[in-house]
Amino acid sequence: MRTEVLVVLGLVAAYLIQGFAEVAWGPLDAWQVDESYRRWSGFALTLCILAQVVLALARKTAAADRSRLYRRIHRLLGVGALLGLFLHSSSPGHGLLLGLGVLLPAQVALGVLSPVEGDRRRWRIAHTLLACLLVGGVALHIWMVFAWS
Repeated sequence: MRTEVLVVLGLVAAYLIQGFAEVAWGPLDAWQVDESYRRWSGFALTLCILAQVVLALARKTAAADRSRLYRRIHRLLGVGALLGLFLHSSSPGHGLLLGLGVLLPAQVALGVLSPVEGDRRRWRIAHTLLACLLVGGVALHIWMVFAWS
């Protein structure tokens, strides 16, 4: 198995385990209750997710060498999104937040587990479907945050 796959799966497992076990991270917990921190970290996480969508779409029209570069950046942003999710919310939460807190790591894990060679259509369809759900869920989450504040 590729090293990057093991790293990402380890990050996904660590996020989910520490979140459901409710492990407290002192200073991070203090930051996460601050409204300004939550909004800015959420903004950064949203930009990271949207950048991945833009890169995925740009890859379809780019030349082969540029497409490979976009793919590498897309994958790095996926791992960055996991870190951003942890910094934004160290536990998955309940309801929609639980869905998003599980959906993003699942999306990243599916992306790194996709085969390097061979028929990848089913992987791409599942990855794209999860990406659409994720973007829709993030949009709903942002709307809910600002509608109730």
